[in-house]
Amino acid sequence: MLQAGAQFDAAKLNWIGSANREAYVGFIWHTVPVARIEDVANRELLVGSTTVGTTMNDFPLLLNDLFGFQIQDRAWLSGTPQINLAIERGEIEGNAGVGWTSVKALAQNWIDEKKIRILVQYNAEPYSELPGVPLVTSLARTDTSDRRCGSCLQRTEYARPFFLPPMFPAERVEALRRAFDATTKDKAFLDEAAKLQLEVSPMTGEAVQTLVGELARTPPAVAARVRTALEAAK
Repeated sequence: MLQAGAQFDAAKLNWIGSANREAYVGFIWHTVPVARIEDVANRELLVGSTTVGTTMNDFPLLLNDLFGFQIQDRAWLSGTPQINLAIERGEIEGNAGVGWTSVKALAQNWIDEKKIRILVQYNAEPYSELPGVPLVTSLARTDTSDRRCGSCLQRTEYARPFFLPPMFPAERVEALRRAFDATTKDKAFLDEAAKLQLEVSPMTGEAVQTLVGELARTPPAVAARVRTALEAAK
């Protein structure tokens, strides 16, 4: 039975590009007696999130399913600022899946004053600003576990991409892709992004298209296991 809402094949969309690859992390407040992400297999960790389908909700569910962790979502709040306040008040202990850019923008003082401990990063490659923080894929012990990690973490590679519907004229897709590439190299654009503290690490439309195509070819058994894990909180 299909879920209500739009139904589409992502691999058939025309991907124009993405302006950045976004690093995601899981962190805890500095007073929480957890030194490594593996410790969460033996101790319940209370975290906050906003709603189903977000990285704050999905990533900890994946960790629980893959590695037997005990990450509990006890506070569905209206946004990241509200989650941060709940962490400071001691109502929850951390955030298990949030963009690193968001942490820096909303709570740079936490980083400067070492008030939080970064336990894991959800990226395909180590992020330069997070030396020593383990990749979630490094925890995988089997090929199946690694594939299930990859199927959920692809979104961090292309972050917030632009796309066009299927059947769009090929010459227009090509023109928009090249215009997008030029924009991400434009000095005025880069200067404005720097003022807003926005990282620009672009991915071409062709690269996004390839990545989405690979994701679409995820083996059905792997996709079914991931779906079951992510529906645990529904």
